[in-house]
Amino acid sequence: MNIKESIQNLSNLTRSDDWRLSLVPLVLGCTYFWAVLLQIEFTLDHFLVIALSYVTSFGFAAMGYFINEFFDQAHDKKAGKINKLSLIAPKYQLTLLLGILLFTLVPWIYLPKNNLSYVLISTELLLFLIYSVPFIRLKETFFFAGVIDTMYAYVVPAVLSYHTYSFLSQSTISLEYLSLFFLLLFVVGYRNILVHQIKDVMGDIRSKTKSLPQLLGPDLSNKFLHWLVLFELLLLSLTLIWFSINSWQISLFIAALILFIYQHKSSLKQLLIFDGFFALKKVRQRTDVYYQKFFPVASLVLLICVDPYWLVIAPMHWALFINLNLKNRYHTYVRPVLSSMINYFIYYMFLLFGVNLKERQISAINFLKSKFKK
Repeated sequence: MNIKESIQNLSNLTRSDDWRLSLVPLVLGCTYFWAVLLQIEFTLDHFLVIALSYVTSFGFAAMGYFINEFFDQAHDKKAGKINKLSLIAPKYQLTLLLGILLFTLVPWIYLPKNNLSYVLISTELLLFLIYSVPFIRLKETFFFAGVIDTMYAYVVPAVLSYHTYSFLSQSTISLEYLSLFFLLLFVVGYRNILVHQIKDVMGDIRSKTKSLPQLLGPDLSNKFLHWLVLFELLLLSLTLIWFSINSWQISLFIAALILFIYQHKSSLKQLLIFDGFFALKKVRQRTDVYYQKFFPVASLVLLICVDPYWLVIAPMHWALFINLNLKNRYHTYVRPVLSSMINYFIYYMFLLFGVNLKERQISAINFLKSKFKK
């Protein structure tokens, strides 16, 4: 077996496709964001902190999925689902667990910490366990399942990252803004686990696993999810407005946000419209594009504005989290924007000469052709 096949097998066993492009980019986006707000300049020590943040973030994400997958083997069998860990021998499962533990905990030998750091790390590991272990298994409770999943996947990692980066600067971030930001992450996480439960409802029924959608029923689940998304949009708007008011990078951030809204305007409109099948439409998770792609990249760009030497992180982030299909990205993102800019330029240029192309419902080329024919 070559190295590429080994990495692919490891990826499959840890279900990295489920978290590498979703949870980890958001957590690392938070680290960039804290570094921006705390005005952390580039030094070798600070670079090592971010590099090790990558390592421990991957470790924690893999740990959560490993523990969940390990204790789900019997339930997955009942539900007719393939459990990747059940395909390998126990000794290899133990080896994999030890490797994940190294990734998770060894970086904390160097990362800045205090007693609260240990409390947060222990809390994260404890949440993994009480969510999955058979004699507790809060995963099967109607209310606590979503709360615990949200706490270990979104809120605790974000709090831990802020606490860690606060050691690197004399600056602080207001408690009010932090509370608003963490509340947003809680709502995002709860919305995602609710979507997951809705998608898995039939499998959960077969394996006799309780979930909130079973308790609420289809209609209430649909309504609850939609109101949750609307509340999420409200919180997201408030965090962005607050950030823009208190940040010197307002113009750059707003320009990037306008580009994001322009690219996803049709999906964002659908989020505001309620119908009986909202929970089944992909638009229910459309805002994840912001948290997984836009937010980390925008925060990294702003961090580079704080200190251009932070540009050294860009290749690492690009290689791990960004699709390298540049041609597709050009046609999806760049070309439409350039096309709109050129079209508006042509429209207003003709308007200066008293020609309204929209009213005439004619293109610039056809208008010029009609003039030359005369």
